[in-house]
Amino acid sequence: KAMMAELAATHDRYPHELLDYPNAAHAIGALMPYYPGFSILEALQQIGAPNLVADSLALALQWPKLLAFLRN
Repeated sequence: KAMMAELAATHDRYPHELLDYPNAAHAIGALMPYYPGFSILEALQQIGAPNLVADSLALALQWPKLLAFLRN
């Protein structure tokens, strides 16, 4: 939210969107959930992360948005 405020304050001309998912942890910062050989969700499951469901949902929701961004 702080980054969004800073972008607005500087009148950034590029489109931007805040992807805010309640209860999701920082683990969704890995934008590529299907990267071969590495699964952030598997790693979280190993340590018993309390936000595993919220993280999974956030990854599923943000993935198509990332792909759309890259297509543009």
